[in-house]
Amino acid sequence: MAQNSWTNLIFILLHADDVALFSCSVDAMQNLLGVFKTFYQICELIIRVDKTKMMAIQPRNYPTFIYRGELIQMA
Repeated sequence: MAQNSWTNLIFILLHADDVALFSCSVDAMQNLLGVFKTFYQICELIIRVDKTKMMAIQPRNYPTFIYRGELIQMA
């Protein structure tokens, strides 16, 4: 398998209690947030939306992301 294939992409980085999620599209990121929400509910963990920031690289317009009905601020 080629080293640069799409199957080798990193979609999540974890360090202590910090998490970084990566996505190639707005829809994929919103879907990833939904998957993350389900995982956190199963593990009885809480994401502090007030401490959460999103960053879009070279966006055409700044997207909005929602987690548990709350808007996540852009960094």
